[in-house]
Amino acid sequence: MTKNEIYREAITKFGWQSQVNMLVEEIGELLSALNKYERGRVELSDVTTEVADVRIMIEQLEVVLDIHDDVECEIKRKIERLKYRLDKKGGEK
Repeated sequence: MTKNEIYREAITKFGWQSQVNMLVEEIGELLSALNKYERGRVELSDVTTEVADVRIMIEQLEVVLDIHDDVECEIKRKIERLKYRLDKKGGEK
């Protein structure tokens, strides 16, 4: 079973709204882990786990909305914009 097939099955089994709610929950857990990591209350592995959870839920969203290719294009565009801004800042003092 491919990753996308697993995502589709999860959405079918648990429902679209449930998976959106889970995404929101996972984002909250990531924010909490980042705050705790900054204060030395959790390990980096805790942050890593929460990042993985958020990415899985975002990938499910991309599959169900059939927007993966569009998201990838947008990521490339935004990375290029960031590179431009970094290059522009690098020349200024």
